[in-house]
Amino acid sequence: MIKLRSKIILIALTSVLILILLSLVSLTIYFNVTYPENRLRDFVSNFCKENLGKAVKFEGVSIKYSGNIIVKKFNLSISSDFNDNISFIQSEEAELDINFLNLFRNIVKVEGVHFGKSTISIQKTFGKDYVENFKSIFSFIDTLQKPGYINLDNFYVTFKKSDLFYHEFFKEHKLTLACRNAIIKLRSDEKKFTYFVEGILLPYKTEEIKEGDISISGKFYYDRAKESKTNIVIDNFDMSVFSEYIIENQLSKMLFTGGLSTDIVILMRADEYGVKGDVETNNLSITSSGAQQYSLVSNENFNAEVDMRFSRVKNFINFRELHLYDDVLDIDFSGKYSDFKEDRNLKFKVETNTIDLDDLSRCFSPYMDVSYKGSFNIKASVDYDLAKKQAREVNITSLLEGFSIIKSEKGKTRELLSNGSMNLALNQNTMDINSEFKINNSDFSIKSKTAVKDFYPPVSSTTVGVSSKKLSTELLYDVISLGLDKIFLNAYKDQQKGYDEIFFLQKPLGSLVNTNNFSLEWNADSLFLTGNAELKKMNCAIKLENGTLTMEDFNLEGYDAQYRLELQGYFNRDYPFLTIKGNVGQLDLGKMSRDLKSDFSMEGKLNIDFDYELTAYRLFQILQNSKGNVSINVGAGRIKNTETQKRITSFLKKNGLEANDLNDLEISNFSFALSQSGENFYVRNFTLNSNFVNFSAYGTYGYDTGLRIPSYVSLKDTTGKTISVPMEISGRLEKPDMLLKSISKEPLSLFPDIQ
Repeated sequence: MIKLRSKIILIALTSVLILILLSLVSLTIYFNVTYPENRLRDFVSNFCKENLGKAVKFEGVSIKYSGNIIVKKFNLSISSDFNDNISFIQSEEAELDINFLNLFRNIVKVEGVHFGKSTISIQKTFGKDYVENFKSIFSFIDTLQKPGYINLDNFYVTFKKSDLFYHEFFKEHKLTLACRNAIIKLRSDEKKFTYFVEGILLPYKTEEIKEGDISISGKFYYDRAKESKTNIVIDNFDMSVFSEYIIENQLSKMLFTGGLSTDIVILMRADEYGVKGDVETNNLSITSSGAQQYSLVSNENFNAEVDMRFSRVKNFINFRELHLYDDVLDIDFSGKYSDFKEDRNLKFKVETNTIDLDDLSRCFSPYMDVSYKGSFNIKASVDYDLAKKQAREVNITSLLEGFSIIKSEKGKTRELLSNGSMNLALNQNTMDINSEFKINNSDFSIKSKTAVKDFYPPVSSTTVGVSSKKLSTELLYDVISLGLDKIFLNAYKDQQKGYDEIFFLQKPLGSLVNTNNFSLEWNADSLFLTGNAELKKMNCAIKLENGTLTMEDFNLEGYDAQYRLELQGYFNRDYPFLTIKGNVGQLDLGKMSRDLKSDFSMEGKLNIDFDYELTAYRLFQILQNSKGNVSINVGAGRIKNTETQKRITSFLKKNGLEANDLNDLEISNFSFALSQSGENFYVRNFTLNSNFVNFSAYGTYGYDTGLRIPSYVSLKDTTGKTISVPMEISGRLEKPDMLLKSISKEPLSLFPDIQ
C-alpha cells in the first residue's frame, strides 16, 4: 500500500515537472516568435529614447520565459545621442522587468529595471549652471510622467555593486569623486518616490584618510502636505574636495583636508524644511595657500549637533538646537528669525564654556606665526521684535581674562599684546565695556558706557574714557601711518568703481553717524619717545553729536613748546566736511636731545604747522576734494653726530669728495613745506642753510611715485672751497633716498632703520 502511494506521488510530481518544462518551453517559443530580436531591439531603443530621453547602445537582447527582457553590454548615453561619446550608465547586463500577463495582450510595459555590476558617471560641464546641468542629465524624471513604456503605478530601478563617479570640469583641471560597490534602489508609485543608496567612498587628496561609507535613504511624497524624509549617513568624506571649489571660485586662499561624517535627517513638508542630526570632522586641517603657507586649523576633531526648521516662502529660520563642541570649545545656540507679515522677530540664546585660548590656539591660528592665550566665555539671550523695533529681552555678558598675543620670529617670541582683559555687559538700555591691555610699553585702560535708545536701526549715546600711564609715540606713528596707507589704497580701489548717486545721508554709515552720539576722552601721563624723552599730560576730548564732530579739549606739555590741535567735522549733510589744524611752537630741541640719551645732539627751536580739509561722501573723493599743508622750520641751531650725518660724510669720503666733516653743522635755517591738493603733493620748499652744507629745492611727491626733488647742494671742502653737486631726493616721504649724480650712481638711504 505504501509502495503504491509513493509510486503515485512520484508519477504526479514527474507529470507536474514535465508540465512545467513544457510550459516553459512553450512560453520561450511563444515569446521568441511573438517578440523577435528586432522587435525587442526597437523596444529597448524606444524605451530609452521616449521615457529616458537618452540614446542607448547594446550588443544583444533576448526575452526570458518569465517575460523579462535581457540586454547585454548596456550603454546609456548622458544625452539624446553619442556625439560626445559620454556614457551615463554602462552595465554588463540589464534586465527589464515586464508585466507578464500584458505580454499575451501584445502590451509591453516596463515595471522595473535590474542592473548588474555597472558604472554610473555623472558629469558637470565647465561654465554650465548646476541646476541646468543636472536637469539636462535627469530630464527623464519629467518624461516618466508621460504615457509610454513604463508602468507608473509601481516602477523601480536597482543597481547591484556598481561604481558611481562624479566628474566636474573646472577651468584648468577636473574633479573626480568615486563611490564603489554602490547599491542603489529606486521605486516610484502613484503617491511617493522611495530611494536607497549606499556604497564605499574613495578618498580624494587627503593622504592619511581612509575609505569612507555613504548611505542615503528616504521617501518623497508627491503630495507636499505629507512629510517627506531623507536620511543621510556619511562616514569619512574627504574634505579636500571643498578646496577645489574654493580655488576655482577664488573665494579665499584656504585649503581643506580631513574627514567629514554626518548622520542627519532632512524633512520636507509643504514650504517648510528641516534638518536634524550630527556632523563631525576628523583631523580637519585648513591651510592658507597664499605666498607663505601656514596652518589655520590643525588636526581638529569638531562636532556639531543641529535641529533646525526653515522656509523661504514664509521667510523664517528656527534653530531649535545648535551645539558646537570639541575638546576645548563648547557652544550652545538656539534662535529664531522670521520676517513674514506680522511675525517678524529675532530670538536666540548662546552660551559657551570657559574657553582656554592657549589650547584653542594650538588648533586654530588665523595668522602665521601668531598664537594667543587667556580665557574667554560669553552668554547671551536676545528677543527682539523686528516689526515693532522693540527689544523684549537683551542680556549679553562676556569675559576675557589674561589675554596675550604672541608673535614668533626666527626662533624667538615677543608679545604684541599682553595683560589683556575685557568685561562686557549689554541689556535693553545700556552697554558697559571695561578693558585693559598693554602693547609693548604702552598701557591702556578703557571704560565705555552706551545708553541704548533703539537697536535697529541703532540709536545710542556712547562715552568712552581711555587712560594710559605710558603711551609710545612709535606706536601712534605706526597706527597712523598704517591707517593712512589703508585709506589711500582703498581710495584708489574705490576710484575704479562707477558713479554712485547715493549721497552720504542716504547711506547706512550716514544714518549711523547722525543718529548715534559719541564722546571720547583720552588721557596719558607720559607720551614717551626713547631714553628719558617724553611729553606729558596729554588730554584729548572729542565729541560727535547730531552729526557734528568737535575737539572739545586738547592739552600736551613738554620742552617749553605750545601745542594746539583743532578738529571739526560736519556729517549732517550730503557732502560731509572735515578740517584738522594744529601746530607745535618753539619746541626746545636741545632739551629733547639730551633726554633722548642718544649719541647725537640738537639745538634750536622746532616749529610745525599743519592743516587739512576734506569734502567727500565717497572714499575716492579723498583723492579729489582734499587739500592740506605741512611746514617744518628750525631757526638758528645745531645738529651733531646723527646717523644720517655720519652716513653722508662716509659716503662722500668713500666716493673721493674731500668735504668738511658734516657731523657737526651749525644751522642758520632749516625748512620743509609740503602741500597737497587731491592726489597731488608738492614740496614747496626744502631748504638747509649751514656752515658747510647749503641747498634750496622744491619738487613733487606721489603716493605711488614717491619723492621727486631735484636740486644742487653746495658743500665746502677742507680747503674752504665751495663745491656744487647735483642732488636728487627720491623714495618714500618717511624714508627718503639721496642721489648725488656726479659722485655715485647708487642712491644713499638717509634713514635706513625705518622699515
